[in-house]
Amino acid sequence: MLHPMSGCIFLILGVLLVGYPAWRIAEKMGYQGVMGLIALIPLVNLFVVWYVALNEWPVENELRRWRASVPAAPPAYPPPPYAPPPPPPVAR
Repeated sequence: MLHPMSGCIFLILGVLLVGYPAWRIAEKMGYQGVMGLIALIPLVNLFVVWYVALNEWPVENELRRWRASVPAAPPAYPPPPYAPPPPPPVAR
């Protein structure tokens, strides 16, 4: 027979093993970390998954604004400072 406190220990372990990574993932997406803890609430987590999948993340908005503000990169190789030599004459 299990100890009465074993249920609490499993609950705490589950929150740590699922809640902490979910918190970190939500922060990396640009949302508040608490949104990751919603992954622990049954049925609500399904709506959150669809919301996250179908909407644009705050990180994506920030990246788009940053890319619009940065000028285009220069070409990989700059053009030579002189004109290329003419091709050699064809021997006949």
